Formats: sequence, C-alpha cells, structure tokens
Amino acid sequence: MACDKIAEYRELLSNNISDKLNAYSYQLQTRYGDPRVYRAQVEQMRRQDEHVAHWQDRQNAKLLHDAYARQQARHEMQHSERMLKRRGASSRPRSAKAPAQTKSRTQLLPEPRSPAAAGGAASPFSE
Repeated sequence: MACDKIAEYRELLSNNISDKLNAYSYQLQTRYGDPRVYRAQVEQMRRQDEHVAHWQDRQNAKLLHDAYARQQARHEMQHSERMLKRRGASSRPRSAKAPAQTKSRTQLLPEPRSPAAAGGAASPFSE
C-alpha cells in the first residue's frame, strides 16, 4: 500500500512540475517569442544588414569613381590651359619648322676628321 501511495504522489508531483514548466515556457514564448522564430528573425536581420552594407559600398565606390573622373577632367583642363599660356600666341609649336636664319643642330657640329689628320693614332674601333 505504501508503494502505491508513493507512486501516486510521485506522478502527481511530476504532473504538477510539468504543468508549471509548460506554463513558464508558454509565458516566456508569449513575452519574448519562440527561440526558433527569434533565431530566424536574427538571421533575416543579419542578411538585411549585409545587403544594406553592400549597397552602401557600391554607392560609395560609384561616388568615388565619379569624383575621380571629375578631378581628372579638371586637371586635364588646367594642364591644357597652362600649356596654352606657356606657348603663348606668338611662339610656334614645337612641331613647326624652324626659321631659316637659325642653324640646325647638324650645322653646329664640327666636321669629322680622318684618323691620319688626328695624329696618326688609330681608333680602337677601326679595323
């Protein structure tokens, strides 16, 4: 008889604790949500954050590329203006033909001498 009473009390106590635990779990889920749902929501938020970060990186790269292109165009324009000022309206471009009164580079060089006229010393490069 005592064993039957102990088994009965044990089952009542087990059911009581189980009910309290289920009530506590239900209360937590209603207050904070299901942990599985919470993990899924956290994963979804992480994916959204990654998407936003990727979009911002692309936008920043595009803005930097555009700024670099504008700066490069501005530098090219400034360089062209400097070169035009430097040349001036009266001076000729480098590709134009030199006036006839100036001597060319080949005319300024002395005439080559023969080895015999140079003192008879043979050049090490001559045969």
